[in-house]
Amino acid sequence: ACFEYGVPVVYTPGILSGATTPVTKAGTIVLMNAEALAGVVMAQLKQKGAPIIIGGGATPMDMRTTATLYGSPETMMNYAIMTQLSQFYGIPNFTEAGCVNAPVPDAQAGMEAGNGILLAQLMGANLVHDVGYLEGGKTGSLTFLTMCNDFMDNARYMGRGTRIDEETMAVDVIDEIGPGGNFVSHAHTYEHFREEIWTPKQFNRSFWEIWEEQGSKTVEDHAGDLAKEIVATHTAELLDDSIRQGLNEIIAETEKVKAEKKRERRVKS
Repeated sequence: ACFEYGVPVVYTPGILSGATTPVTKAGTIVLMNAEALAGVVMAQLKQKGAPIIIGGGATPMDMRTTATLYGSPETMMNYAIMTQLSQFYGIPNFTEAGCVNAPVPDAQAGMEAGNGILLAQLMGANLVHDVGYLEGGKTGSLTFLTMCNDFMDNARYMGRGTRIDEETMAVDVIDEIGPGGNFVSHAHTYEHFREEIWTPKQFNRSFWEIWEEQGSKTVEDHAGDLAKEIVATHTAELLDDSIRQGLNEIIAETEKVKAEKKRERRVKS
């Protein structure tokens, strides 16, 4: 029905390397790509031009525990290859990031989530799923989701690249300050430091003594406090009237197409 009415569908084969596909990354990609393209073919047979997004879970199975390794480097590499293939086909892609095997928001969770989120940004993924999941997707955590928000902000900053022009190269400022001078009080620093230096909401960047005076809080502590604050104080923003009108127009047009297709089926029968 989604294909018939032009509703985009995410078609994601569930792959488990070493269990449902060959254990090699190349063999996993061969089978995963074939299954994804099968979904594309079925969609187009049902409705030519039907919008579809391809990708899928591409995780290996831990041979010691049988756990699904969402946070592993193999998983990230498989997603990167599938993203490249979807870009080659010109089809939007689905991938996962921010889903880890760590059972709690600890250093392991940070490493696994950070790797996946940064890679998803750099490889140009279109639809990224599973942010904030622990224990291989079995546990959701608002604290970890809040931590991942900083990871994503960091990844966006790195993906933005570096602006290089006369203003940012600041050769005139370098010449003005000269050897032995400092740039702290210069207007150029005031104008650009907020956009040039990434400022996280939860990471610790102070010295030890200050950190102790402020309660010796970890990143997890800060994220937990922020998550509780958001839950307690956040108010959902209402949709703008123009957006609601646009959505209503889409619904009305869909109902019109739906009615026409029903009439066509009755005529054929």
